[in-house]
Amino acid sequence: DGVYSKSGFNLFYNLELNPLEILTGKEATIDLYHSKIKVNIPSCVDINKQMRVKGKGLKTRRGFGDLIITIKVKELSEYEWRLVEQLKKGDNFRD
Repeated sequence: DGVYSKSGFNLFYNLELNPLEILTGKEATIDLYHSKIKVNIPSCVDINKQMRVKGKGLKTRRGFGDLIITIKVKELSEYEWRLVEQLKKGDNFRD
């Protein structure tokens, strides 16, 4: 359906988060074909690594494959970028 891709019995899912959610973490709800699951995304998640949720992929004769989640960063609007630039001027964001 375009939301998932698969390889064998594993499902691959792209989860889009905004930069604030990546910094602070989030409890995301993922709508699977057979259920909804909640996944805790830790703060400062590494967007270059995939998260594996065992047993939430496609059904096999021996159980289920895994769900592989790739974190993607949502694009910021021009206004949001201006706010980030303002934050960078604060004491906590200086070198």
